[in-house]
Amino acid sequence: MKATTGFSRNTIVDGVLFLLLLGIMVFAFGELFEIAETFADKIQEIVLPSAGLPLVPVLIVTGLLASGAFAAGWFASTRLGQGMLSRAERIGGSWVPGH
Repeated sequence: MKATTGFSRNTIVDGVLFLLLLGIMVFAFGELFEIAETFADKIQEIVLPSAGLPLVPVLIVTGLLASGAFAAGWFASTRLGQGMLSRAERIGGSWVPGH
């Protein structure tokens, strides 16, 4: 019975942490999207002033976010990025679900 209670409690805590991190990521990407959309509107005004389509800023924002993700992934594969990642895992790995 004690093992079942511990399993249930750990599962609930892991689920709450996962949902919290997921919510933070969704919020952060929403904020990044809004910021990037402001820049995309300015870029559209300069580069494509005649394109009045609302899809153009969305495409620019998507490209900016994809480029940022690519740059972050590239940085994570460098020696400095790997060192920062291992340090972060040592510091916070004990309370992150799945570690």
